[in-house]
Amino acid sequence: MDNNSWQLVERFVMPALLRNVPTIFSIAPRLDASELSRMKPGQIEARLIEQVEAIYESMEKEIGLDNMRVLERRVMLSIMDKLWIEHLTIMEEMRQGIGLVGVAQRDPLVAYKRQGEEQFQHLLDTIQHDVVHAIYHMSIVKKEAPRPEASPMARVAVGGTGTARKQPVRVGGKKIGRNDPCPCGSGKKYKHCCGR
Repeated sequence: MDNNSWQLVERFVMPALLRNVPTIFSIAPRLDASELSRMKPGQIEARLIEQVEAIYESMEKEIGLDNMRVLERRVMLSIMDKLWIEHLTIMEEMRQGIGLVGVAQRDPLVAYKRQGEEQFQHLLDTIQHDVVHAIYHMSIVKKEAPRPEASPMARVAVGGTGTARKQPVRVGGKKIGRNDPCPCGSGKKYKHCCGR
C-alpha cells in the first residue's frame, strides 16, 4: 500500500473502525488509531479476535459453561424467532407486489426467487449481527434465592401468622387491657394504638 492510500485508511477507516467495534464489544483503552495505523490489516484482525475471545472466556468463567450455553440458546432463539416472523411478512408483501414486475416485461417468478434469495441472505446476516451484539452486551445479575416460606404447620406452632405471639404489655406489674387507655399517652384505646 502506498503512502497516500495508507493516509486515507488512517484518516477514514481507522476512526470508523474504532467507532463501530465498541458497538459489539468494549475494546482495550490502549487500542487507538495510532496503534492500529502501525499494524497491517491481518494484525488488526488478529488483535481484535484475541480481545473478543478473552472477553468471551471471562464471561464463560463468570457464569459457567452450562449457563453460557443456555444463555446463547435463549438469545439465539429469541432473535431468530423475531427475525423469522419479519422475514415471512416481507416475503408475503413481496409476493403480493411481484405482479408489478410483469408489467416491466420481466418474469415475476425469476424476480421473486432472486429477491427472496437476497432477503434470506439478509436474514442470515441480521441474525448473526444481532446475536453477537446481544451476547456481548449482556450483563449477568445474580439474585439470591428466595427464602422458603414457613409451612402452614410451622405458622400454627408460632401463632398463626408466621411470627411469635406478642407478649402482653405490663405497666407497674399490671397487665393493660385492650380497651384501657394506651400507656404512650395518645389518648386512644390500647387496641387501636400500641396494641396492634
